[in-house]
Amino acid sequence: MKKMNNPASLKNLSLSAYAFGYGCGFVTDSRENAAQFQMLSLENVASISSDYGLGGIEVPVDRYFPDLSSPELDNFLEYLSTKNLRMIFALENFSSSYFRELAPKLAQRNIGFVRAKVSNFYGGNRFLEKNYEPDKVLFQKNIKDSIPDIKKYGVKVLVENHQDVTVADIRELINMFGEDCIGVNWDTGNSYPSGETTTSFMEKIGSSVGNVHLKDYKIERSEMGYVMHRCALGDGIVDFERFIPALKKDFCADMPFSIELGAMVG
Repeated sequence: MKKMNNPASLKNLSLSAYAFGYGCGFVTDSRENAAQFQMLSLENVASISSDYGLGGIEVPVDRYFPDLSSPELDNFLEYLSTKNLRMIFALENFSSSYFRELAPKLAQRNIGFVRAKVSNFYGGNRFLEKNYEPDKVLFQKNIKDSIPDIKKYGVKVLVENHQDVTVADIRELINMFGEDCIGVNWDTGNSYPSGETTTSFMEKIGSSVGNVHLKDYKIERSEMGYVMHRCALGDGIVDFERFIPALKKDFCADMPFSIELGAMVG
């Protein structure tokens, strides 16, 4: 990406810390000397975003700021404001107790959503995973317990299609708890493991999308189906030039986007 002086066209584009899963230490590596390559901080991510004229960063807030009684989160948000960057709030593990503390902080800053995922399972064969169903039940319970805070503070929970839920699963959550409480965090690359394309995903549930992760994959046939390999945006199967204008035209002209990178392992 060419460096620019923060043009308006890039202000709704953020850089996700998940794009640096290895560098930020999300991926465990016990090899000798690996630690020196896993020391990327949120300040480093913010500097990269600022250098390239983007509008903000997306952060798994509960991972970096587990204790919301500490001033660390407020201090970091002040730091971002000095760089004219905003923060997109993601939750690594959604819990009603953490959300109860976080929601008023978001409301004070007029932030209307958080990103959440149902489980930490990756891949399209979730039905073979014995932990998936308990994760789903626990997620639904935490959402139910959070409904009073969602409504009180006006902070919608955007559920990501995190390779673990289908459009039907997300629609079920919306029907259970209401469109005013639940929306969609659409990861473009993750459309495919759950049996969708970007076109079919947008046609089925585009009106509920409130935040978009820009991610691309190359797809290769295998004996068991297909394998997805991460790649640079535009080098894979996702047709960004087609769906981004359509999404903004048909659903939200001011849609926020975050740049991500696909999973390390195919």
